[in-house]
Amino acid sequence: MKFKIFIVLLLFPSILLAGYPHKAHSVLANGKWFRISVQKTGIYKITYNDFVAMGFDPVTIDPTKISVYGNGGGMLPESNAVKRADDLTENAIVVNDGGDGRLDPGDYVLFYGESPDKWLFDYLSYH
Repeated sequence: MKFKIFIVLLLFPSILLAGYPHKAHSVLANGKWFRISVQKTGIYKITYNDFVAMGFDPVTIDPTKISVYGNGGGMLPESNAVKRADDLTENAIVVNDGGDGRLDPGDYVLFYGESPDKWLFDYLSYH
């Protein structure tokens, strides 16, 4: 009896994961990365001076190669059956480089960041 239970426990995780496609490599595998946290939902600005403070040399940055990744705010779902992102998702950004193809003082990147706190209206319990 114990042998059968042991086999089921070994096979169960592979059955659960079999239906989910997984990426071969994370987006974090290449490039130079910096972590930015956001406290409130809104538009955020990364300036030339921010890049310098993060340790990047703006002269070596190609503005067309700048990307912002994240999976939005809020907690992970409690249910393990809910599908979620396997890797970080690329977010839309606006790069204002003055049209010269390089980062100079006054240039910036805009992105939309979501707060870690989310409020959802519950229509079923509203009276």
